[in-house]
Amino acid sequence: MIIPVEVQLMILGALMIFVYLIARWRLNVDKKYQFEFVFMRPGVNYHEIFRGDKLEFEREYEKKKYKITSERLYRVKPPIMKRIQFKLMGINQKFIVTFQDKKYVPLEPVTVKVSSRILGEVKDSRALFKALKNEFSIPMDLKRIVIIIGGIIIIALVYLVATGQVVIG
Repeated sequence: MIIPVEVQLMILGALMIFVYLIARWRLNVDKKYQFEFVFMRPGVNYHEIFRGDKLEFEREYEKKKYKITSERLYRVKPPIMKRIQFKLMGINQKFIVTFQDKKYVPLEPVTVKVSSRILGEVKDSRALFKALKNEFSIPMDLKRIVIIIGGIIIIALVYLVATGQVVIG
């Protein structure tokens, strides 16, 4: 079945109008961030999801006001399909804010005393790797090796007898 050129052009025009309307709507969205509040309680934690346009704001929950600053936000990188959905909905970024039970100040990020540059150098350094390897290496004498091999053999025999693969008697 051959579709006439006029019908193909009408479908293409309708598709272009649809894409234009989505792009225009997406650019005019004013709430570009999605926030997930997590209230840690004994038992099950309560989650509340909402959208906003600022990173510093106040939110009221159960007649209590919670003040949020940008330093207390944890950025979330969702899976690829969720990111595509966020782009279509006009959401630029998702953040999580966590509150402990009966506290009105969110948890703050933990400060790390070792920089990522130093960790990278330790990872790439052969001298530090050898020093760490020598720190944990223990020389084994013949007696210790025989005891380990004997233990492995006894464990294997007990397993074979317990599963019924070897019958004694």
